[in-house]
Amino acid sequence: MNTAVIDAPAATTPAGTGPIGTGPIGADERLLLRGGLFAAFPYAAAIGFAAWFLFTTHPAFDASPLAAAAGFRDNAWQLAVGTTLFLVPIPFVLMFLGGLTAVLRRAGGALALTMFAAGLLDLALFASASVTSSIVSTIGALDASTATGAVIKALDGVLPVAIAVAGLARAVQFGCAAVLLRRSRLAGRVLFGFTVGVAVLGVVGVATVVAPLFFPVTELAMILGWVWMAVLGVRLPSRVAIRSADRAIRHS
Repeated sequence: MNTAVIDAPAATTPAGTGPIGTGPIGADERLLLRGGLFAAFPYAAAIGFAAWFLFTTHPAFDASPLAAAAGFRDNAWQLAVGTTLFLVPIPFVLMFLGGLTAVLRRAGGALALTMFAAGLLDLALFASASVTSSIVSTIGALDASTATGAVIKALDGVLPVAIAVAGLARAVQFGCAAVLLRRSRLAGRVLFGFTVGVAVLGVVGVATVVAPLFFPVTELAMILGWVWMAVLGVRLPSRVAIRSADRAIRHS
């Protein structure tokens, strides 16, 4: 009887590689996580530009419909630049979400998938609302009448409401992330508290739908969420690398 197959030693996965030898464990995660840091730069530029536009030539929030139509028509390039700056980070945010989900799924697959879905919804709501609000200049250029101005003011109000509603998705995303980061020992007390704080602000900011005075809370939650991505984009890759090295040693 031929026992070559039985006696042959079992094939082993090279140390530090995945089950199909696709490279070092965590290499993809480390690359994707850095998307959080890369996204921070265009977001910072977008916030600066939006602040400049808001305090210079942006039509007053209490402007008449006619004045709003003319104002957005005359500020077409500012709207285009601002919208573009807020949309440029999308690929990097997707990278970050993918990397974070891959890292945290080891601490809880269901929570990680929920976090990923909530992050996608948050991103989709913000992107679609940004694009919708950006068309007000085009509408104003076609017709700067009072009736059209009323439509423009309504469309301009889509973005704050959408960001507020996205706060619910943001709360789910950050709530799941807080649990998983703590469970996997990738976050200390400060980062854990910061993550929970952003989740709470997201819920509070939903009140913007009925009371516009809560919009600063919504904006703060959104901006702190971007800061959170940048922080994790810097901290987690090194921690994942250490975990990868430890696993390689244990399996060698």
